Amino acid sequence: MKTREIDDFHHSWSQHDVFNVIEELSTTPEPWSFENFVSLLLFRPALIPISLTARLEHNYADEACLMFNTFAIVGLHLLQSAAASLCSIANSGSS
Repeated sequence: MKTREIDDFHHSWSQHDVFNVIEELSTTPEPWSFENFVSLLLFRPALIPISLTARLEHNYADEACLMFNTFAIVGLHLLQSAAASLCSIANSGSS
């Protein structure tokens, strides 16, 4: 991921840099709910392996497991919401 050019000075952010910024923003000044943090990561799937690996490397296996389960739960809710919206659109179009 690269930022846009500003005054002929290039800033290049790696996925790890972006992940670290998200980690900081989601824990300071008050931690976000875990579901909100996971939902944000679902919008940037390339950060998911980085997040899981960081937790496993720093002996937070329980948090990595919780994150994995939360991905499944939040992802299921997103799919159900999208399916319900599509069904209502399809039903209103066929009437």
